[in-house]
Amino acid sequence: MNYLEIIKKNIDKIVDELHEELKKDALIHQFINSDFTLDKLFEIQHLLAKEYIEEIEQNKITEEKLLEFYGRIDVAYPVIYKCMSSLKVKILTYLNMYDISKEEILEFGKKFDLFNNLLAKIYIKKDIHILQDLKDSPFKKYLMYKTHIEWLNKIINALENDNLNLFPLVNAKKCKFNKILNYPESLMVCIDMNKCSYLHDLHELLHKSANSFYLLYLKKEYVQAYLVFKEFKEQSLKFIATINELYFIAYSDLERAFFNFLTLVNEQKNYFVSLIDFKNLKSLNKIYGKDNITKAINIIEQKLKKYLLPKQSKCFFIRGITANFYLYASDISEEEYKNLIYGIELLLKEEISIEDLKIKLDYVIASLKMKKDDLCLSSDDIVKVLLYLKEKTKKENKKLCFIFEDSQIEEIRKWLNQKYDFNYIERKLRNKELDVVFQPIINTLTDKYEFFETLVRIKEEDKLISAGIFIDKVYEMGKITELDLIVLEKIEEKLHLIKQLTDTIFVNVSFISLLNEKYIQKFEKIIQKINIVLELTEQKMIENLNLVENLHKKYNITFAIDDFGSGYSSLKTVVDLTRDRVIKFLKIDGTLIQNIDKDKYLKKVAKIISVLGKEMSLRVIAEFVENEEVYKILKEIGIDLSQGYYLEKPQEIENLIVKQEGMLNF
Repeated sequence: MNYLEIIKKNIDKIVDELHEELKKDALIHQFINSDFTLDKLFEIQHLLAKEYIEEIEQNKITEEKLLEFYGRIDVAYPVIYKCMSSLKVKILTYLNMYDISKEEILEFGKKFDLFNNLLAKIYIKKDIHILQDLKDSPFKKYLMYKTHIEWLNKIINALENDNLNLFPLVNAKKCKFNKILNYPESLMVCIDMNKCSYLHDLHELLHKSANSFYLLYLKKEYVQAYLVFKEFKEQSLKFIATINELYFIAYSDLERAFFNFLTLVNEQKNYFVSLIDFKNLKSLNKIYGKDNITKAINIIEQKLKKYLLPKQSKCFFIRGITANFYLYASDISEEEYKNLIYGIELLLKEEISIEDLKIKLDYVIASLKMKKDDLCLSSDDIVKVLLYLKEKTKKENKKLCFIFEDSQIEEIRKWLNQKYDFNYIERKLRNKELDVVFQPIINTLTDKYEFFETLVRIKEEDKLISAGIFIDKVYEMGKITELDLIVLEKIEEKLHLIKQLTDTIFVNVSFISLLNEKYIQKFEKIIQKINIVLELTEQKMIENLNLVENLHKKYNITFAIDDFGSGYSSLKTVVDLTRDRVIKFLKIDGTLIQNIDKDKYLKKVAKIISVLGKEMSLRVIAEFVENEEVYKILKEIGIDLSQGYYLEKPQEIENLIVKQEGMLNF
């Protein structure tokens, strides 16, 4: 009697025994709570096992047949795998009781494994529908969601057609989604750095899982492929849920999200922003009816979307509340942006047809060029400026307004700075409505954080206002020591966080404060807990040489020369201060670094300073590192440390701790 005859003779008994054992299996009951479902599963398994044994030699069990069987019941694959693997073990145990050769037993085991393997494949195909359902999300029109679904659809299509040539085998960095993460819409939606860091990590995991799945599926190792696919499916659902949450939050108050995004962008790059508004809407509502005017604006919105779609890598526009539309664009020239606005103007000039009505809307477009870290406006301030420009343009009886020139922007600055008067600053200092942010100083060799410069900001609603806006008035008011003391207090409050990143921070200080006993007492207390390097400009260092030397001797304070090379240097003084280890750092003036990639003489000067630093055992820091090419040159000429917006912008210490964990750079 061969082994197949033995199995056929005993299959009912084997299956019945197995079912009794499995009914008592606690692990199976973790997946199946219903006795009815369990009995149904055993019935299907019994029928399938008998049919498989009948047809095992011809290998006639197909995917369609398995889908037909298991399509009748909703049971997790691990349960199926457990049942079928237990059945295999039970059958092999029976065969061992007969005079069957080991070769035949192994042969059956291999054939049964092929059957089990095929089961895993059909379960992969069964689970595809969960991913297919994602296509019908209300978020499908949005950029990040749409881009991810496009990639997901390619995977689904490859599996449905059993054609791995259609599978999008690509790593996360080369994925289209990684590219569109830098589009304005994505950046606005991803304003929550922690959520976006999580999204970035999930995206990496998704591609690793997808590519691992592909390799296993290609080798027809479907059981292992299913386990990876299950992980991939769960990651996809988490990924989509995160995207949905980000869009839901952003679009719940779209105008606010848009302007919050602009305040962050302003710390990193130049950009353009425009207000697009229609005139006399109240009168037009009375003439044509409010519904018809709303329809006309909706039609214009669709036209603008279509016009701007090819430019979405640089542009983004929203339907507003305080104005009809707002437009953002970056990484384009003034001329390109003007041409973009002229194109929009042509669309706005077109007559809108609604039933038998012909409607033409009058408009005004006010455009502003925002220079990086220049005006430092809060989100509300940006809206106020644009509304001010709109009214100014209307009064001048114009349709377009471009505020691009430095002189024009200076007028805006003066208009804005009326807000930051002495009373405003007095109130902020009195209430201690200030905070400190930290800009990493990066080790140029390792690309890792080494030190952090402390920078003071005024708290203003949702914005931290840069010191450049108010510092001159603080000096004029004689309040600089009060400000410097608040900075020390804020550092002390955050010491437990700062020490997670570094044991040394840099602090800018006024010489007036260094003559103040209260400031020195506070400073002496803090340096017991963390190292502080005081930054002083070359000019102030030389003008107050005796004070610097005395402070170093008395309190062992270390100094850094800020803006080195800006024109006040006495190399003899630098030598003397270095010899006594009063100074340990030279910060090269930003004007020598900014254009180092365009000027070979600036490069030579920076290299000389680098060599000088090494010869005198000074750490040299290059500031204003604003692009990759500059950073590459600094590496090439041997600069120790680098600082600038290309590497990291100043930010709250909590954000830097999160970034440090993965050294992610968004």
